[in-house]
Amino acid sequence: MRYTKAASRIITLLSSDDPDFSSIVQQLSDDDYPTLNELVKHSAPHIATKALICLGLLGSEKSLDGISFAAKSKNPVLRLTAAQALSEIKNINQLPGAIQLIMALIVDEDVGVRKFALRTIELSRMSDFKKKIDQMRCNDPNEHVRKLSQDVFGKLEG
Repeated sequence: MRYTKAASRIITLLSSDDPDFSSIVQQLSDDDYPTLNELVKHSAPHIATKALICLGLLGSEKSLDGISFAAKSKNPVLRLTAAQALSEIKNINQLPGAIQLIMALIVDEDVGVRKFALRTIELSRMSDFKKKIDQMRCNDPNEHVRKLSQDVFGKLEG
């Protein structure tokens, strides 16, 4: 696949094994949102997941295209990273599209995805999810998710 100059620059930034995401994000601008979103959709998972983390750290409505694509992917690693990226968005409660994604990820078939979605709810203090989390702490088929749901529910109550 041939990449644009912008995509090649971002791929170079993301290519290290342990990228410094805060440093990378400082090198990005509003013009890079479309490229990041396209990298999520059309790159190998090792680049797509790193692009997702950048989209979360940039935390804007413009980030939701790529995050939404990943959240609906058949690949559980992309869905899990989408949930993680959502946890990075500072003003997530003000982005209705992001809240809808969390609603879908909280009931994902993958345990890891549900756990990251719960962490996002906890970090963002999304009290609108208390009823759903209350159900999860009693009914989720996974013991670890039930325990985490109990913890998150307690923090949202307090």
